[in-house]
Amino acid sequence: MRKLIILIIGAIFVANTIKAQEQITYNASGPNAKILGSETNYSACGLTDHRKKKECRVGNFSNVKNTGFFHIRNILPSTNPSPNFRIYKDPPKTLIQSADKIMSNHPIIGLLIIKNGEIVVQKFQYGRTNENLFRSFSIAKTFTAMLVGIAIEKGFISSVEDKVFKYWPEISNSVYGNVSIKNLLRMSSAIYDDDKSIDTEDTPTTKLYEILNHKDAFNNPKFFEDYINNIKIADKLRLTNLKQGEKPIYTSVDTEILTRVLVKVTKKNITELTSEWLWKPMGGRGYAKWLYSTTDFIENGAGGFNASLLDYGRFGVLLANDGKREGNQIIPKEFLLDATSKDRVPENFKKNVGFYDLGYGYQTWILQNKERTFCALGHYGQFLCVQPETKIVYVQFSAGGHSDENKLLLKDTFDFFQKSLIELKN
Repeated sequence: MRKLIILIIGAIFVANTIKAQEQITYNASGPNAKILGSETNYSACGLTDHRKKKECRVGNFSNVKNTGFFHIRNILPSTNPSPNFRIYKDPPKTLIQSADKIMSNHPIIGLLIIKNGEIVVQKFQYGRTNENLFRSFSIAKTFTAMLVGIAIEKGFISSVEDKVFKYWPEISNSVYGNVSIKNLLRMSSAIYDDDKSIDTEDTPTTKLYEILNHKDAFNNPKFFEDYINNIKIADKLRLTNLKQGEKPIYTSVDTEILTRVLVKVTKKNITELTSEWLWKPMGGRGYAKWLYSTTDFIENGAGGFNASLLDYGRFGVLLANDGKREGNQIIPKEFLLDATSKDRVPENFKKNVGFYDLGYGYQTWILQNKERTFCALGHYGQFLCVQPETKIVYVQFSAGGHSDENKLLLKDTFDFFQKSLIELKN
C-alpha cells in the first residue's frame, strides 16, 4: 500500500512537472532566426542599427549597452523583493497551444501571461531567458506617467492643470511653455505629430533623438532647450487649427518634456526616481536600466527603460492592483484610474485614436473591453497589457519591423490577448 501511495504521488509530481514544462519554455531558435542574427548569437549592434538591420534587433532589444549614443544608468534590485511567482495550475490547453502558435508565427522574444500573481505562460525564443533585460521602447512612457502621478501626490507638481512654464521657465516662450501637464500626459499638446515631418527629412521623434545625443553638444542642456524654443507648429496642425487638449496626436516629444519637468521639480534623475518611487516599493527582483541623453544627461523617458520579462510582469501586477502592494499605495489610485479608464477621458480620447480602435489616457492605451483594460505599447511589437478586474497581465517583447508584417503581429497579439482574457476569466 505504501509503495502504491508513493507511486501515485510520483505520478502526480511528474504530471505537474510536464504541465509546468508546457507553460514555461526556452527555445534557442525561432522564426527567421538566421535573418534575426542567429549566426552571430544575436549580438547587439549600434543602438540604432536595428532600424535598418534585422540581424541587430534581438540583440539590441535584449542586451542594451553603452554605444556612444545613449548612455546607461542602473537601478539596483529591491531590498524588499516581491516573492517569486508561483505556477498557475491547470491553464486551458488551448491557451498554451495558442501561445505556441503565435510564437511560431512571429519574432516574439519573450511572452508572459500572469493571472492572480501566478505564471500561466512564460516562453522565450532566440536563446533569451529571464536574465536578459528587454528594451521597453514606448512602454517606458507609462513608467514616466506613473512617476508624474507620484510627483503630484508628493507635492512636487501642484496639479495636472499646471502649465510647463511653471516648472521650466527657460522654455516659457516656446510652443510648449503654455501646454498643461495633463495635455502632455494625454499626447494632446497639438505641437506636431510623427506622421508629418517638420523638415521633410526626418520624423520629429528621430530629429528629437539626434538633438538629445548630438555629437557636438555633450552635456550641454541648453542645446536641447534651444531646440525646444525653436520648434514651430507643423503645417498639418496649423491648417486644422487644432488646439491643445482636443485630441491625442502621438509624439514622443510630449513625453520627453514631461521627463525633464520631473527632473527639474525633484532635482533627481529619472533613474533615482524610478528606483525610489517604483522599483524598490514594488519589489523589482532584478536590475533595470535607463538610457539617458548625452546632451542634457536626462533619461529617455519616452523609450529608454530596460528590465527582465518577470519584472515587467511585476510592474503589470502593481497596475492590476491599482497601484498598491501589501497595503502600500505606491501609485496614487485616482491618478491611475484617470490614466487608464475610458470613462474618465474626453470623448475624443475614448476610441479610434490609433490602430485596433484604441483610446488614450495618460501615456497609456485604453481598450474597448467592458472591464477596464489598458496597455503600455512599444515599437516593434512590445506589449504590457493589464485587466485589473481579472488580475490578468500580458507581457510581450518582439523583434518586429515597420512593414505589413508588423501590422499582422499587432493584430495577432491583440487577438491572442483578448482570447487569454476570455479563457482565463473564471
